[in-house]
Amino acid sequence: SKHPSVLLVHGHLRRKSGDLAGAAALYEAVLQDHPQHLLALRARADVARAMDEPARAVGFLARWADLLPETSAQKPQAWIE
Repeated sequence: SKHPSVLLVHGHLRRKSGDLAGAAALYEAVLQDHPQHLLALRARADVARAMDEPARAVGFLARWADLLPETSAQKPQAWIE
């Protein structure tokens, strides 16, 4: 399998081109091998939101927020989203 960073870049490019399903598949490929990958979780949540899948978006955001270090400046914002 490809390196997670390569898959993430390809996912971001697909997302920017409007291929949300393709982006989602690439982010999920990263999460399959690296279920705690923060960037992939956040990106997958954003794509789920864009695809009008609020329940899935909340699930990915919750996993992302749970994995953020307690000292992260993003932690309070994570729960607001």
